[in-house]
Amino acid sequence: MTLLLLGLLILVIAVQVLRWFAHTDIKTVRKTINWSGILLILLVIAGLGITGRFGAAMAALIALVGWIWRILSMVQMGRQFRDMFRGKAEAGSGEGASAPGAPSATGSMTVEEAARILGVEMGASEDDVKAAYKRLMSQIHPDKGGTDYLAAKVNQAKDVMLKKLRR
Repeated sequence: MTLLLLGLLILVIAVQVLRWFAHTDIKTVRKTINWSGILLILLVIAGLGITGRFGAAMAALIALVGWIWRILSMVQMGRQFRDMFRGKAEAGSGEGASAPGAPSATGSMTVEEAARILGVEMGASEDDVKAAYKRLMSQIHPDKGGTDYLAAKVNQAKDVMLKKLRR
């Protein structure tokens, strides 16, 4: 009977916490989670100190420092990837003017973007497009220290421009 009442109490507390979580802004939730974590760590340290196992716990914590460092590094990398992809999405959805070479909102390259990437005029000839392509690829090819992304964008720009010219 005691276990049933304890389980019921835990269930009621869990429902109340979930209700609070659903109706509270994210900054308050983050702050609460941070402070709850700090409080939990202090309670664990106090409990270990009272039971005489504080030294063993600190030895285990020191052994886990490498793993903790790795996890924090992965979290930081995840944030950088998130920011990088948010930047790409926002660059194409600005109010008309986007940075040279920025992807369009739809993901397909327009003729204007292709001309801007290659550095040619809109009415450039096929020879001008090919010359600009060769000049750029000699600078940004992955074998010469460039990136695959830039090389792919230049290739796509050349294809878009040549397709427009051949119509």
